[in-house]
Parts: sequence; structure tokens; C-alpha cells
Amino acid sequence: MTEAELYKELGALTKDKGRWKESIPYVSSLLTHDSVKIQAKALWLLGEMGLVYPQSVQDTVPAIVSFLDSPEPLFRERVVNALGRIGRGSFQVIEPYWSSLFRFASDEEPKVRLAFIWASENLATNTPDIYEHHMPVWTVINTLGDLGHALDHAGLGQHIEKNR
Repeated sequence: MTEAELYKELGALTKDKGRWKESIPYVSSLLTHDSVKIQAKALWLLGEMGLVYPQSVQDTVPAIVSFLDSPEPLFRERVVNALGRIGRGSFQVIEPYWSSLFRFASDEEPKVRLAFIWASENLATNTPDIYEHHMPVWTVINTLGDLGHALDHAGLGQHIEKNR
């Protein structure tokens, strides 16, 4: 099967959620495919599958995590996304790797940093208390001076300060 055919097949599988659980082993096997495009799609799809079937992807999580240190930004982006989705389904499945995600808040690639924010939102949806001592909002806002300036310019700074 060509890369294009396989990518199309994964696209069809993405839409066919009724086949997700039974397809987890197959999609997991694609993490070793030669194509970056196929591996990245498999990482993304395993994250989506893991949101619905977190216990079924649990044994694949170490293979997913193995991409965290990749020099390929797309892999880092997709792994962080996947862990966020799987963790939203069951935080316990990704808990051993959770604290290692914080380094991606300062990744050199903007899409990886965005993936960290998105993953954090996913995780905080069902387990907000995990962030209590890790990301005080004011530390983040003070660190991102441009954001604070933008909030002031938009008239939101006063609103935030008043409700602080």
C-alpha cells in the first residue's frame, strides 16, 4: 500500500469510530512505519482513540511517549496532543508522563507550545486539580508580558485585576 493510500485509509478510520477499539493494535503498529506523515497520523489517531478507549491504548502509551524527544516538531506536537486526549479520557493512563509535558510550554516550535496549551486544556477538563501547584495563572501572565499588555490594551487588564 502506498503512503497516500494508507493515509486515506487512516482518514476513513478516523471517521469510522465504530472500528476504533478493534483497530488500536493496527494503528499502534504504524508508529514504526517509515513515513513521518503516517507516524504522525497514527499518533494523532491514537490520541483520539484514547479519549474514548483510554484503557485500550494504555499499553501503547510508552511507544507514543517515545516520540517526545524527537527532533521532528510534528512528532512532538502530535505526542503532546495525544497525551492530552488520552489523559482527558483517563488521567491515570498518562500520569507517569504528565510532569514531563511542561517542558513543551517553552519548545522552540510554536505549534508544539500550542499543543501543550491544548493538551493542558484537555487534561484540566476532567482533572483540573492537577494544575493547582504547577501553573498559577498570574505567574504565566507576568512571564508573558506581551500578553499582559495585550489584555490591558483590550480593556481586559482592569477586569482581571479587579477580580484578582
